[in-house]
Amino acid sequence: MKNHINKLTALLAISASVTLLSCGQPQSEATAEAKAPVAAQTESEAKPEQAKAQNPSVKPELKPDHPASDHPTKDKPRKGDSSGVNAPPKIPASLSSGAANKANQPTDPEPLKSQVIVAIPATLDLGKFSTSEKGTGSVALKNTGDEAVTITRAKASCGCTTSDFKNGTVLQPGESTEISVTMDGKGRARKMSKTVTFTIEGYPAVRLPVVAETISYVSIDIDPVTINEETGTTIITLNSVDDQPFKVTSILPAIADLPEESSSTHELVLEWDAFWDVVRTTKMTIRLDHPLCKEITTNVRLTAEQRQRLNAIISDRRSGDELPTKDPSRPLTGDQLARYIKGGRGSKVLEYIDSGLGKFNATDKAGVTLLSAAAEAGDVETTVGLLKLGAQVERVDRVNRTPIMYAARSKNPETIQILLDAGADIQARDRLGNTPLSWASGFGTSSGVQVLIDAGADANTVDTVLGYTPLLWAAGFG
Repeated sequence: MKNHINKLTALLAISASVTLLSCGQPQSEATAEAKAPVAAQTESEAKPEQAKAQNPSVKPELKPDHPASDHPTKDKPRKGDSSGVNAPPKIPASLSSGAANKANQPTDPEPLKSQVIVAIPATLDLGKFSTSEKGTGSVALKNTGDEAVTITRAKASCGCTTSDFKNGTVLQPGESTEISVTMDGKGRARKMSKTVTFTIEGYPAVRLPVVAETISYVSIDIDPVTINEETGTTIITLNSVDDQPFKVTSILPAIADLPEESSSTHELVLEWDAFWDVVRTTKMTIRLDHPLCKEITTNVRLTAEQRQRLNAIISDRRSGDELPTKDPSRPLTGDQLARYIKGGRGSKVLEYIDSGLGKFNATDKAGVTLLSAAAEAGDVETTVGLLKLGAQVERVDRVNRTPIMYAARSKNPETIQILLDAGADIQARDRLGNTPLSWASGFGTSSGVQVLIDAGADANTVDTVLGYTPLLWAAGFG
């Protein structure tokens, strides 16, 4: 027993001495040993086995079961400090999901260059002009840089402002281009301030302020107009600022009787029952023949309840449902009377008018008079009857078409002659610059064209949009 204890004590002493020798290895050697490849470790483990087999007397070398760097030393980091812990292997940047996401993200756009396009003048002032006229001015865009620049497009902030700029204009260094800018008065007196924006390839956009002041030569005393529900009517007064006599040629919606004589002052009685029958919008347009004021626009200001009523009417019309029930004792609307005429029941319309259930000067929603509807339908009896009742032979619709222009589209040229005998202007022009002969040539009959030519119509007139003469209308559409 005592011998066994002595042997065990000797073995423990030898093990302790070997362990102390191993812990005293230089740090560099221990680190190198820890980083050795797995294959090298396998090979080193195989060599002692081979040595032991060859020489059994040689005692195996004892090695620690953990790296030397893990042994406690005076420089060992404190608990919680991970600086001394072996870090996990790093993933290559090319395989990192973050790097992959960054690679798939769109790159930032190239920064815009410093502006080299200048507008001359910097602000375009079109001055003062009539509400029925268009103000026009010019601006130059100049390339002050040292390379070619492409101006891709121009866009105005409002439909009342236009330009003749050509998209994709390329300006060489030092080159400039002249651009004409036009602003429409749109029938209302006010100070106007708009913007035309020029988009430039690779450069900031150029924004050109355009200012002007429109002057109305015919004033309206109530603007906006309000509905008087107590009386059912509202009287508005139109005054010529320059005392120039004028006529009121139409009002949209058609809610007032029009005076027949020219005067420097006109009173219009707006009928609100008629307004609810034909209303589509709160905008009101009054057209005149004043040389410097062809149109006045205003609005009908509604209360909250009136606005709800308007929305309900518009909703019903859009869905195709019946309109709100009307008092059967009230006059029929212009739309209803016009449908009777187009359906061949013009004599019934005359009966309604005679019994107070209709008005001879009524118009439909487009401002087309009953006289125009009868003339286009070729209804001689109704055309003559309306003229006898006092229908105006020169009353225009929204696009300034007169009854004789509608007659020119008829298959019955007799209505053309009836209107000519009533004093219709054979050279009247609509907003497109077309005359009655233009309409007859393009959409009427050869006999209708002959009636107009025999009455002295000018066959060489040219419209203001397509540049067509009556002959070209006949060739293209007639």
